Amino acid sequence: MCLGCQTAYYHNYFVKNSMRYYYDGDLPAIIQVGEHQFVERRLVNMWCMDTNIAWCVYLLNVHSLVNLYISQEVFHKLCPYL
Repeated sequence: MCLGCQTAYYHNYFVKNSMRYYYDGDLPAIIQVGEHQFVERRLVNMWCMDTNIAWCVYLLNVHSLVNLYISQEVFHKLCPYL
């Protein structure tokens, strides 16, 4: 609960003055991620972007390794004595 505004924030709603309000559209600027942990939406967006970039880099590396393996395999079939 935010002591400043007397609001309790949850993942898809917040409670203020004993009323529950569900988020419409965008998430609020501050999001509760644990019982006593809150993060700014900008930080969550950065985590999402970092995760997406990491997946892209991972997939590019896998793609490169597969291409390298296939090219070596084809090369050895064409030139088995090298």
